[in-house]
Amino acid sequence: MSDVVLRLEHVTKSFEIGGTTVRALDDVSLEVRSGEVVAIMGPSGSGKTTMLTIAGALQQPTSGTVELNGQPLQNCSQAELSKVRREQIGFIFQSFNLLQALTASENVQYALELRGIKGKAARDRARNLLGMLGLENRLNQLPGRLSGGEQQRVAVARAFANGGSLILADEPTANLDHARSISLMEMLKALSRDLGPPVVMVTHDLRIHQLADRLFWLEGGHLRPVTPEEIHIVGTQGAGGKEADARVGAVLK
Repeated sequence: MSDVVLRLEHVTKSFEIGGTTVRALDDVSLEVRSGEVVAIMGPSGSGKTTMLTIAGALQQPTSGTVELNGQPLQNCSQAELSKVRREQIGFIFQSFNLLQALTASENVQYALELRGIKGKAARDRARNLLGMLGLENRLNQLPGRLSGGEQQRVAVARAFANGGSLILADEPTANLDHARSISLMEMLKALSRDLGPPVVMVTHDLRIHQLADRLFWLEGGHLRPVTPEEIHIVGTQGAGGKEADARVGAVLK
């Protein structure tokens, strides 16, 4: 059996803006395998989030194919896509998006219940995931009583509870300091290795190059692999945000 979980082949996504056709993705192909962490970098507005939403069955490509575990997604009905998102894909957002009225454990249990896992099985699974992330003593705390780093770890546990096949992360370290960003990346890598679902993230965070298994640069609609060394050159210059975008782009030309 192939270990390819996500496959994008010749994916194009175009938008009509003010009478002009804008091609956000142009012939993008990518294979993501079980247990790996893949980071997509690129300038603001380069199509990174568009690529993530297409991979997450939230929108359809203009052309090309998207497969999850060998299942083509472009021919699925909305009900089928909803089931795929609910049962196979976990999402991690930079703003955490936790349910404020639920405890840490209940936030994770809720994701499990959407997959049909209920009662003691859901409670035990939530406790186990949160324990793997060092939150065994914070199970009954509401999000408002957790630090930003703790909230993000709850969001990670919820994503792995919900994502049996694939984890998609949108700027997961954006609201974290350096130490917490590195800690989160190490946790994501360990969970992906131990539990199986690969992690695909879009990020501007140059610090992650040392922990991602593969790095890609998306610009002008085109996706290409880059090396940690290329990213490291920029990272040692202390660049961040748009300045980092410009410097990485210059290095890669």
